[in-house]
Amino acid sequence: VTSIFKSFIGTFQYISPEIIHNVSQGNTSSKVGLPNSTVDLWAFGVTAFEVVTGSRPFMIDIVGSDWSKHIEEKRNEAIHIYTGDSDKLVYSTTIPQPHRLCTIICEPLTLWLRLLLDSNPETRGGRDARIHNKSVWHSKLESILNIRVINFVLLHEWLINPIQFRHDDSLDVMIHFFSINFGNPNDFLLLR
Repeated sequence: VTSIFKSFIGTFQYISPEIIHNVSQGNTSSKVGLPNSTVDLWAFGVTAFEVVTGSRPFMIDIVGSDWSKHIEEKRNEAIHIYTGDSDKLVYSTTIPQPHRLCTIICEPLTLWLRLLLDSNPETRGGRDARIHNKSVWHSKLESILNIRVINFVLLHEWLINPIQFRHDDSLDVMIHFFSINFGNPNDFLLLR
């Protein structure tokens, strides 16, 4: 059996660290292990991070073997590596600012990205763990997509405030909630 690790095709920053490591180390033996679906989870995580932030998660100004070395050194929780002050690399566990994510969505999205951008293919995506018979990463994504957030402005403060509601709450339930917690419905403005 010839190995698929003799070369690879794809945009370097989207290729999982284990494939880059195996190729750079000359590990072309099938004993190294064949790639599995976790390589796609890595690429999906990089793409999702880029969609959310507008940039790639890992050192967009570094390429080649230096890039892969730093990816291998990152803790599994790190979802963003960038060059900070004094040209030192910063390994961040949070989505970089500025972003336009509401606080209710930011935390679960960060945790989901950590699952996908885990450097270890054995644990990437919450591997082998199941929630309601679905992969952990899939269940977490489904939960994020089902978050229902209403932004409202208290007219005397002019600050946007996000509030999470259940998926089946009606507009009447929401208005009642605001009335009880914030007073006169004429004192706030609901935003879509």
